[in-house]
Amino acid sequence: MKNWLLIINILTLLGLTACQPVKEKVVEKHYVNENGTGLPVPPSHNEGGIDGGGGGNGLDGKPLESFRVDLNQQAAYLRVKTQVIDKLVTRFPKLAADILHISEERAWYLIPTELRNLPAARIGVGFRTDQIALQKLKEVWINDLLFAKMEPRQQETLILHELIMGVRLLEFTNLLDQCLAGISSMRLSNGDITKYKEARRACFKKYRNASDVGDSIGLGKDIRLEDYDYETIRDITSTLMTKVDSFDAQELEDYMAARGFRVYEQP
Repeated sequence: MKNWLLIINILTLLGLTACQPVKEKVVEKHYVNENGTGLPVPPSHNEGGIDGGGGGNGLDGKPLESFRVDLNQQAAYLRVKTQVIDKLVTRFPKLAADILHISEERAWYLIPTELRNLPAARIGVGFRTDQIALQKLKEVWINDLLFAKMEPRQQETLILHELIMGVRLLEFTNLLDQCLAGISSMRLSNGDITKYKEARRACFKKYRNASDVGDSIGLGKDIRLEDYDYETIRDITSTLMTKVDSFDAQELEDYMAARGFRVYEQP
């Protein structure tokens, strides 16, 4: 009798265990580089492709390359160029040259999908925001689901924000990109175009072995923008959008240096 009671108890316990709902374990993905620092977008060797060797990636049946746009053909950028950049050529040519470099040397994408949000604390705010754009060292990804609905003025502000972000990231780019950024001032004068092309060719020749492998993490460098970097980007963007005709260029240059944002050589 005791044996039957023991068997019944065991079966009862097994039945109770089997009926318990399975608890799902949610694992949050964190994308990190080899130094343990978070990345703004998933590294290619972990996300996308077929295996570690890579592969084709797309969205809505289109390769990602098909979403790349010529920034010079985008109305929002053309307005920024007329209203801000062309004025900087006279008022703050060093910054104008950097901005032109970012506009020309980065791949810009308008892609119809949501982008992973950066943590609010990381960008120096205490609330959740819409991630309209993400930028790597060589690429700028813009969520066209949001961008297409924005008012023209807001589109202009976003484009300028990304250009200023690109200026900040120049610290982490490879030697070829640094060289090209250094000669970008030649773009500001039509008379220097021939010289610019010659200097550009010299950069490629000198740094032909400057590998772009690992550019998403700065060729092994630890890319970490602080919350005050994002504050500075917003501050400069706002200043140029609202006070481009009246801001003190020397004061802005000194401010950028004091914040460790971008230090220009003094004459």
